[in-house]
Amino acid sequence: MANYKADSVVSLCRVEVEDRVGGYRKDLLMENLSERDELFLVCSRCSGILREACTVGSGEQVCVDCIKENEQSLPNLQVRNTVIKLKCRCPLSQNGCEWSDELKHCEEHLETCQQVLVKCQLGCEVVVTRAEEKSHLSETCVLRTVKCEHCGIVCVVGEINEHSGLCPQVAVECDLGCGEQMKREHLEKHLTSECEEGMVACPYEKYGCDFGEVTRRELKSHLQERKEMHTEMRLKSMEDQIKKQDALIAYLMKRVVALENQNQLMEVKLEKKDKDVLNWEIDNMIANLNFETIIMKVPSSQVLHVCGYNVRFGWWIEGTLLSIDMYAITGDKDEDLEWPFRASCTTRFIRYSDPGNSLVTRNSSVELKRKFTHILKNPCCRIASVD
Repeated sequence: MANYKADSVVSLCRVEVEDRVGGYRKDLLMENLSERDELFLVCSRCSGILREACTVGSGEQVCVDCIKENEQSLPNLQVRNTVIKLKCRCPLSQNGCEWSDELKHCEEHLETCQQVLVKCQLGCEVVVTRAEEKSHLSETCVLRTVKCEHCGIVCVVGEINEHSGLCPQVAVECDLGCGEQMKREHLEKHLTSECEEGMVACPYEKYGCDFGEVTRRELKSHLQERKEMHTEMRLKSMEDQIKKQDALIAYLMKRVVALENQNQLMEVKLEKKDKDVLNWEIDNMIANLNFETIIMKVPSSQVLHVCGYNVRFGWWIEGTLLSIDMYAITGDKDEDLEWPFRASCTTRFIRYSDPGNSLVTRNSSVELKRKFTHILKNPCCRIASVD
């Protein structure tokens, strides 16, 4: 008798009809039914032993699964109690199962029967009996997992060979044939920095050595034989570097001097800006003014005393740019004075005609005039606004 898969164990002990599963199979009973029992214990519709016997309107004894739609029925408790106590064997007894018990335990037994066929839990699609399932999962299933003996990683048995070819803990020999053995994870370091058969360039190549690439074994001899030459090459390279550094230092020193000069000029400009300087350009300044004969009512730098305020007034010329500054300085009466105060000043530059110049009469003059106003603040602030 063939085994049945675990998902159809119900049909192992019951009769299969066209569209349903009916009563229990007669061949499961340990003893054959008598003629009298056949009349009272067998379903008239599926011919199986009554399972959960019911009496229908026609008086027939049928299984609960054999009742027709909308058919009236009553449970027959006497028959039910008789059926469940009948002695039976396992539906898979011919496959070697020796179980036997009352019929009511048959379906429960099939849930654990070792002769029932089951699908592999790992998904390999192989069907085996429950008795064979354990050995299949641990020994023959192609989807079972195994642990790598070298690194301990767990992988599918079908991939273990591929893993072994990549496992970092597997011992391998040097690819260059030096005879060394090591773990695969150390192979790259060995090839790039340790193997005597690896090709390398002379470390003094950057200093001019043209020996080319050789094995590490040959390089040791080369370094020993040309030790003096390498030392000379290195010294020459250091001298060249020193010259370049000296040239760079000289260039940077010039830059420092230039920046210091530029900084001093900036400081002068900032100082002039801080002293409330007024600037304006006068066309043809050099032509209209003779610097040696300029007469000014106020000298180029002079302190004026105005109503108790101390005011410094000064001027200078740069090319065509005329600059005038006027700012308050510290005085004895600053605390008693009102700050800020407004001060107006008119500057006048007069160039008398040159007596030796026949084109200009002695009494003629050129006058350059401008009036400006400052609001002067306490000298402790040194801030002024310009109209």
